[in-house]
Amino acid sequence: MQGKSHYKLFKAGKNWCTMMITLVAVAAGVSVASGTVHADTATAPAQTPTVALTNESVDKGAQPSDVKTPNLATDKQQDTDIDFQTPVNAGYIDTVTADTDKANTIDVSGWHAINQYKTGMHHYFLALNGDNNQELYRGKVETVSRPDVQKVYPKAPISENGGFKASIPVDRLNNASSVRFVSRYTNDTNGEINGGADFWYPTIQTKAAYLDNFKVNGNNIEVSGWHADDQSVNKPNHFLILFDKTKNKEITRQAVKTLASSDVARNGYNEIVNADHSRFSANFTITPAMLGDELTIVSRYSSDAKNGEGNRSDYWFNNSLKLGKDKNAGYLDQFRIDNKSNKVIVSGWNANDQSTVLTNHYLILFDKTANHEIARQAVKTLASADVAQNGFADVNNADQARFTTSFDITPAMVGHQFVLVSRYTDDATHGEGNHSDYWYNQAVDVYANQAGYLDQFHVNGANKQVVVSGWHAADASVLLKNHYLILFDKTANREVARENVKVAPSADVARNGYGNIQNAGQSRYSTTFDITPAMVGHQFVLVSRYTDDAKNGEGNHIDYWYNNNVNLNNNQAWLDHFTQNGTTISASGWHADDASMIDSHHFMILWDLSKGREIARKEVTNVASPDINNVYGNILGANNARFTVDFNIDDQYAHDAMQLVSRYSNADNGEGNYSQVWLTNQYLNLYQNPSWMYQLNYSQIQPSGPVGHNIGLGYEGIKTQLVKNIIGRG
Repeated sequence: MQGKSHYKLFKAGKNWCTMMITLVAVAAGVSVASGTVHADTATAPAQTPTVALTNESVDKGAQPSDVKTPNLATDKQQDTDIDFQTPVNAGYIDTVTADTDKANTIDVSGWHAINQYKTGMHHYFLALNGDNNQELYRGKVETVSRPDVQKVYPKAPISENGGFKASIPVDRLNNASSVRFVSRYTNDTNGEINGGADFWYPTIQTKAAYLDNFKVNGNNIEVSGWHADDQSVNKPNHFLILFDKTKNKEITRQAVKTLASSDVARNGYNEIVNADHSRFSANFTITPAMLGDELTIVSRYSSDAKNGEGNRSDYWFNNSLKLGKDKNAGYLDQFRIDNKSNKVIVSGWNANDQSTVLTNHYLILFDKTANHEIARQAVKTLASADVAQNGFADVNNADQARFTTSFDITPAMVGHQFVLVSRYTDDATHGEGNHSDYWYNQAVDVYANQAGYLDQFHVNGANKQVVVSGWHAADASVLLKNHYLILFDKTANREVARENVKVAPSADVARNGYGNIQNAGQSRYSTTFDITPAMVGHQFVLVSRYTDDAKNGEGNHIDYWYNNNVNLNNNQAWLDHFTQNGTTISASGWHADDASMIDSHHFMILWDLSKGREIARKEVTNVASPDINNVYGNILGANNARFTVDFNIDDQYAHDAMQLVSRYSNADNGEGNYSQVWLTNQYLNLYQNPSWMYQLNYSQIQPSGPVGHNIGLGYEGIKTQLVKNIIGRG
């Protein structure tokens, strides 16, 4: 690389501009921008040049051989030629030269002519930050003779000696995006304004940059953009620095290669040295310490290839990226059962700030019914620009938060309710470790849809069986293919019997509102259960079960409990005849009692209502009673319930009131355990009202506590007990 680079004047329309002659090694990081010779009056004091320079009137710029340090006291123009009245304040930068040998200065040459110059004034050269006019450098110049300028401004007292050369330390211009030079004539020895005049040269842009991308992607921060900088010529090492604005410290840095960027050069930045080779891209890994902080990027060109320190030029981007820390949001688009594939279908999204450090994503199917996890899968997240665009852009992974998967349905899941958990974790193998979970509110029931109806559920007393028929349609039958019927004893709170029963066609069920259930067209059944003595006196319900256990009906299963009840505690009786002939009392009737199955001795007991005690009992043999069975077929023994009996009584009881008791007993003497009925439809020798009056029902007179009461002074109400004694029920 050459040690010096030069710029020459060239004509662009009516304006004089500069053009680089050779590849510039600009240590101080400046490049000359196109512009007119005239001052920028919008941001600087007004300049009033008297004429416009032409290529014919001004040489290409003083060469080193032209440089001298004149004695202004002896070499100044003749006073008679000086015009102090006509305003003159003009100037131009001829060259900007990088001293790459020393790599610590830039040399600027040009000229500045004014008519306000007085002998003894000091000539200073200033460099300002082009963005805010902050002074970066001030120093006296080396005067250079410029007879070419004197020809254009013959009456300006300093025109011939208005040429200058200034050397500016590189470190004074570091980090300035643009530079503006000012030439100053002043009476002040420190270079402050005091007489004379300033000339503000056009702004020279030295660096520019733009971030195309600065975002979170997974556990990385993606950065891409460009940084064109004149100082890259002698600071060729490019670093990107991730800076934490919240903690006000650098987090990390990395060396990056610059890439071709012809578009940058084409779009207004071609005057910057590396505009056509200024692009970059990088990724920074997110750490837990970064969460919740606001970050920015610094692009640096440095002379230090190893660490990025040394002489350097930085560009601080205005872009900021705020990393979330605690936000966690999600939504399920689908959470349903697919009967055809026998799967739970899942799709949705979970945006979670912690995903940037917990980089492994799992979906967990949780069984609410059994209160435990049933399955989990590692599931990659997918692009989700819509999530980021619709209110969740402040969550780190909002644009990469979607997921979709399915879970196989197993028999163990049937009839249970499930929810989904989305988990980000640092454990790639098992999904445990440090993790952050999102529990969705939606729930899905796995094959819980079922319905049933009992067409028959009754006792066949003659056969001593419980008769069952009906239907049970259940989605679970797809997996649980074995059908059982269970007779459950509600009284004893236990199962008493079960049978494996095949289901039969049931097109009527499918047609009448249950077609949405898997086996609605194949759900009918019928069977019987034998009644055992242990069942007598108890109440029963039926349970229909689909199970994966063909042998015992256990395993994974789903049950349907019917509301219908069957009772084995029925007891009905009737007296057809109850007559007396002297001391012979005859009776016939029937008594059907479920207890007769276990209490096999049937006794008829003659009860003396007048004496209030039993006076005789006889065991009777029941005979067939098909008529009774037709009406009370649900009672055990109703098909064999008729009886006849004769009692021969002592004369002393011949006129007493009598009632019959029918008793089934497990003892041959009629005692032990027994079930009995007091027959109340007929009595002997008892008062009864005339038929046109209300009839007396003796069994309803059941006094308790005091049976008399005062109804007034000297009067007492009739005691119920006395009435009972009179009518033989005392």
